[in-house]
Amino acid sequence: MGHRTASRPGAARRGGQRPSRTGPRLPIPRVHRAFRTPRDGVAAAWDDVAVQLTRIAWLVTVGICLVGAVMLFLAGYQGYGVLSITVGIAAGINLT
Repeated sequence: MGHRTASRPGAARRGGQRPSRTGPRLPIPRVHRAFRTPRDGVAAAWDDVAVQLTRIAWLVTVGICLVGAVMLFLAGYQGYGVLSITVGIAAGINLT
């Protein structure tokens, strides 16, 4: 009986050990200072903006709902117009 060779790479390992994966270690990416969280009383760059981006998004949502409601009322869809106003009011709650 001769020496038996493995039919696939790694098949002759003993005890189910996994091969160690050695290779170049990639550097940990650094986060730009504008996107860091505020620490030690220092505000991030986006905190200095007069109107925050989330507030602008909610204002746009409310505006779209109101314009849509007016268009729906003019087209004769009163129920959908009321629904659009309701969604606009719900979005407006996030502005307070």
